[in-house]
Amino acid sequence: MAKKKTTHISVSQEDTARAQRVFEQYHQIAAKLHESTDGAQVETALTDINDMPEAAQVALLKALSKEHHTDAADILLALNELSSIKDIRKEARRSLIQLEGARVYPGWKPPIERTPIVQAVVPSNPPRFWRGQVTDSLGSGEVQLILTWEQGDDYKDVRILGFLLDFMYEGVKDFFTSIQSKRSFEKLAARMETEMPGVKIKECSLARGRRLLLDALAANQRHGTQPSKDYRYQQALIKQLILDAPIPDDEDIDLDEDEEVGEDYLDLDEDEEDEYYPDLDDLNPQSVVTTFVESWVNGDFDVSYDLLSSDSPLREGLSQEEWMDRRDVWFDEANPIDLEPGIIFEREPQKPRLWLPNRLSAGRAPTNKVIEAGWSIELDESSIDSEPLPEMPQATAVYEETGRHWFWASYTLVQEEGAWRIQSMTDEGINALNLSIEELQKIKDQHIDRIGEITRKHKPTDKNAPQYALEMLQHLMQAASYMDVLVKKLPGNPSVYEEAVTHLFMLGQFERGLVYLEPLTDLVDEDRARNLRRMSAAHRELSAKYFDQGDDERGEHFRELAEENLRESLALEDRFETRISLAEVLIDKDEDLDEAEDHLLKAKAMTDDPPEVAHIEMHLGEIATEQERFEEALTHYQRVVDIQPDFAESWADLGEAYQALDNDEKAEDSYRHAIELEPHNEDLYYSLSKIYSDQNEPEKAIEAIEDGISANPDSIV
Repeated sequence: MAKKKTTHISVSQEDTARAQRVFEQYHQIAAKLHESTDGAQVETALTDINDMPEAAQVALLKALSKEHHTDAADILLALNELSSIKDIRKEARRSLIQLEGARVYPGWKPPIERTPIVQAVVPSNPPRFWRGQVTDSLGSGEVQLILTWEQGDDYKDVRILGFLLDFMYEGVKDFFTSIQSKRSFEKLAARMETEMPGVKIKECSLARGRRLLLDALAANQRHGTQPSKDYRYQQALIKQLILDAPIPDDEDIDLDEDEEVGEDYLDLDEDEEDEYYPDLDDLNPQSVVTTFVESWVNGDFDVSYDLLSSDSPLREGLSQEEWMDRRDVWFDEANPIDLEPGIIFEREPQKPRLWLPNRLSAGRAPTNKVIEAGWSIELDESSIDSEPLPEMPQATAVYEETGRHWFWASYTLVQEEGAWRIQSMTDEGINALNLSIEELQKIKDQHIDRIGEITRKHKPTDKNAPQYALEMLQHLMQAASYMDVLVKKLPGNPSVYEEAVTHLFMLGQFERGLVYLEPLTDLVDEDRARNLRRMSAAHRELSAKYFDQGDDERGEHFRELAEENLRESLALEDRFETRISLAEVLIDKDEDLDEAEDHLLKAKAMTDDPPEVAHIEMHLGEIATEQERFEEALTHYQRVVDIQPDFAESWADLGEAYQALDNDEKAEDSYRHAIELEPHNEDLYYSLSKIYSDQNEPEKAIEAIEDGISANPDSIV
């Protein structure tokens, strides 16, 4: 049964700015909560929050969930208990769970007949720097840095600040913070070493950690990029513990030069620059190609230039500075973003045509290697008319809705002074265009046949199953590239479009599949309703992808396209799956729930298949809950668990319905049953703890939270 989707709320820049202004005042809001003696005063304390649009409130809650302070937890508890907006109550609950995972609990008790889930845990000792660790990977241009501070009673706890620092472009790439016991931190450190074989972990002083952080911030400054969102949320904490912290006199870092963020980084001498420039000499051939493409897309053209052989025609006879200048102009016009890797593999060397006796050919290492690669990026349309760059192949496919371009090329590498370098690039798409249709069909079919051969001869449980799965993916991607070319050679041929869509969707390449499904839908009238349904499914996948990435504008756009296609499909052909999908889109939008319910009831009349009926009942229960028709919701959810008793989420839905009807005993039984089915679901423990909290049983509430943490130890990190 499909999982319910979370409703995504579009957050505008204005909403974000408003949320930020309130966020900066959250300590004052918490102080008003602490002074409140009745519900009216609590409402007054929350006025600035409740007066904001829902989207701005969501943005504020997400910010508070990353602020590891009791005041933040107190505000979240107040909103979870008292907000008039259901989605805000839910978001506040999720945010509280995140803070509890970091051992940050509410310390305020609402002045109503309820007991907070847990009491505040306030460190009795100020933090003091304990130890630091950093990966010995500076030569690659990126390090992982962990800095820790002792705190709490008897200094038993450890505050961890973790950074992923990229000195080439992205600066502070990622960040996290948590509070753990020293024993838990030792386990984390051991796991880091295990998960990064071959990477040495070195001890790091606070001064050295600060130096690395400043240099990463300098990269953000140089390239106009922002540190990660999590870092920005925790700037006050980082400033207190690192940037403004006093450094012992015996540290070997000259701090006088560090007062301006990255000031001395911008004026590094040649030896210092070498420390941050990636080591290109030890890269294997595939890594040379991936580094070349990634650097090229990111605008690090000095790295790309250095990965070309000294006599490579791709250098165009230009100096590094001249070569970079030309590409900088292109980069500003094209605005390449969002690189998505495709295939990369080394071609088998061709057998020499000249016969050599074994004694002469034995032990002869190949002097060059050929790496075939495919990838995609988004480009601005205005760049298409620019003078082509020799290292940029022609796109084999373009999805105009997003501007994504797919590329396919092979690279010949040679060795210079023991290091692999790119000698030349071959545009495989252009090469394929020069083949006849019969040759293209034959090569494409060979790849498809090889996939069939692998599936016949090998099982997923075989010892080398991962190797064969990778080979199948390679053949699928190569077949897709030849299909791109076949479509160009046979425009308007429905069978070619259909085959391309089928294989691309099989790969999960929905965006690329839409390149062909959209024209196919217009080509074949008799299949229009079906193809509109397929388009809507792909649009929903893209919508979910963009919502997950925080691109709400695109997420909304593709959801609207999905709805339009479903409505047109339904007008052409009344089918069960169309009504279900349209109802799900409407529920996801949290709009027109009456229409969604109507579609579900009509779909229910079309089937007697138990899983399909359970799926419909789940959505009907969801709508009834949203409309506060809790008795009806209970009936729907009970039908779901009767049909499919092994789904934890269904039991949780049932528990929520019982809770809404004040039947706490049944609610508790339902949540405990759900936990038995899915012990690693943190939300279930929180829901159970809320029942005990509402029953004025704080000990049981705390026990439920602790059980959840014990069952999910990794969630603390």
